[in-house]
Amino acid sequence: MAEPLVTRFEALLSEERQCILAGDFGGLEPLGSRKAALFEELRQSADAGALRRIGTGLKRNQRLLSAAISGVREAERRVSLLTGAAAEFTTYDARGRQAPTGKARRALDGRA
Repeated sequence: MAEPLVTRFEALLSEERQCILAGDFGGLEPLGSRKAALFEELRQSADAGALRRIGTGLKRNQRLLSAAISGVREAERRVSLLTGAAAEFTTYDARGRQAPTGKARRALDGRA
């Protein structure tokens, strides 16, 4: 009885993995409720071996998601450094006095 559930759960994990790899984080939200419901069914009927197989897929996706989150945080940090550096740009004239620079230009053009 549990084998069709295991197969469906593994297919769902594969779909989740594809969303993570593609950066489609919005696509993960609807998968969460489906995954929770399937897991409840599995918890009641699957054997230890099936649960280990599923656990392997869950851990793999968790590592991918953690890496994606780390990448986003690093990108945010770098953007913050770049915009902060542009805002703090200071020049000096020939006499050593601080010279006005006008508004700092945006360092990033927003293209991916």
